[in-house]
Amino acid sequence: MATVSAGTAAFVGFQQWRLAKRKLDFDLFEKRFAVYEAVRDLIREASQKQGWPEETDREFQRQLEVSKFLFPRDIPDWLDQLRRTVLELAEASEAVADTPREDPARAGYYQTKQDGLRYLREQYPRLAEHFAKHMTIVTPPYKASRK
Repeated sequence: MATVSAGTAAFVGFQQWRLAKRKLDFDLFEKRFAVYEAVRDLIREASQKQGWPEETDREFQRQLEVSKFLFPRDIPDWLDQLRRTVLELAEASEAVADTPREDPARAGYYQTKQDGLRYLREQYPRLAEHFAKHMTIVTPPYKASRK
């Protein structure tokens, strides 16, 4: 009888551990997905406005700070680069609008603007690629080792 009780307790304990692990995986997924959404929204809005997306940037900055705790170093570094590109795009767009057509500096601003837009458009389809390896919530089934 004690063996059956111990076996049942061990089984229940294992099931509770597995459930807790899945909940943790799901919670982590939700937090990482919020970062993904902020990145997606920033790229989309910056590409469309070609200016500084102020409200979207606030959420992006908040998620950028959070990302440092949720992802390996390569993701926050990439997000920093992305934000710098959005800033350069916004500054170049403003400079193009404010610079007379005959000013030779305008061509440089325009090129910076085009480079920024190209970079953002290249990053949008790569979002899933950047995040996919960190966004899995599937817990592999437990396999008992056999000796």
